[in-house]
Amino acid sequence: MTSHPTALINTATQMQQSQVAQSEQILVLKKAKETQATGALTLLQALPLATSGRLGIDQVSLPHRIPISIIQITGSLAR
Repeated sequence: MTSHPTALINTATQMQQSQVAQSEQILVLKKAKETQATGALTLLQALPLATSGRLGIDQVSLPHRIPISIIQITGSLAR
């Protein structure tokens, strides 16, 4: 089976262009995720935190599948 050199060159060029386009798409996706994470962290940091009294959420009032308090959530993000 013989291949025409021009067809091989065209295929290689198309593959390279596709790879460059995919790399650019990944960079845009990473930037969007970074921007979203920064916005979420800013919102969480803007929340007023209780400094006295009963802190967090009463875990008995939550569904049994979600045994977590606000203090645990914000504490893990602030680190």
